[in-house]
Amino acid sequence: LLSLDADPERVFLSSFSIPALEVAQAMLPHFRRSYLVEDIPLGWAEMTKKLGCASFQFWHEKVCQEEIEACALTGIPLYAYTVNDPARAEELISWGLSGVFSDAPHLVRRHLWARGLDLSLEKTRRASSVSSDEAPLADLISNGMPLLQPPLS
Repeated sequence: LLSLDADPERVFLSSFSIPALEVAQAMLPHFRRSYLVEDIPLGWAEMTKKLGCASFQFWHEKVCQEEIEACALTGIPLYAYTVNDPARAEELISWGLSGVFSDAPHLVRRHLWARGLDLSLEKTRRASSVSSDEAPLADLISNGMPLLQPPLS
């Protein structure tokens, strides 16, 4: 990433590997990182903080409402992957997720916009100490990179 002159504001590193996240923390501290898991393990919040991660990601099919609501109380931005059903994305966000990763972001985004849900990055920026003036509004429905919202009229 350094040799490619990658923009830390446009690159988001996520990994299942704690050693990989530790290396990224040591060598690429200015790049945002996310701790990625399938099932939510005990001590996930402490590990997320220890690794200096800006967020925590998990597989949406392995969690229930009570788990998400409890995790959301930590203030750590939460994301679920791979959420391709727009109704499921709406449900997860209503339980406290900051956003979802999807193979069908256009469908999920269209559904959430139609429901009038706030898809701005503001709440994620507050939680991960990223300034609200660093980027335009973007939705939290992604296939790896935030997708820009149309300008507000």
